[in-house]
Amino acid sequence: MGKAAIFLILLMGLTACEPAKSEYDTVSALPSSSQSEARILDDGFSVSQAYIRPPLPGRDIATAYFTLYLDAGADRLIAVSSPVSKRIELHTHIQDGDVIRMRQAEGYDFADDAPLVLQSGGHHLMMFETLLSDHTGPVPLTLTFQSGKSVAFAAPIGKPSGESVKTYGSDHRGHGSGE
Repeated sequence: MGKAAIFLILLMGLTACEPAKSEYDTVSALPSSSQSEARILDDGFSVSQAYIRPPLPGRDIATAYFTLYLDAGADRLIAVSSPVSKRIELHTHIQDGDVIRMRQAEGYDFADDAPLVLQSGGHHLMMFETLLSDHTGPVPLTLTFQSGKSVAFAAPIGKPSGESVKTYGSDHRGHGSGE
């Protein structure tokens, strides 16, 4: 395979899950004070920088990002649910030779000395069959952990710190189970 072909494959792999320009690029997010400060949840968990990136018009796949902190010990995030999404999968990016690929993850380990960071290009949540077209407020999410604990919070639709909202340029077919 020629160098040009390898370069194109690598470039396609890197950009497949990156944000693309869309009409959402200029939508303002909620004020930064409501998103950037850590919110204390139950059972020693707290969350900050939570937001939902909405799907492109005519699509139904959204993504969710946040930073999750644990006061003491360690745990593993194993599932997420929301009344606005039929299925939510944990995803990550992995290096596959010269290509970076998005893959479903079974869970995310984290501890009190290393928060769990969900962000574009890393760990993130894929929300399939979302019903956000009529949803105007923050999106409720329930996190389930290997320890048996569950915590709930609501993430606003938009991007933290007043940044513009961006959406994915593909519908992510093939990234989720059953897709």
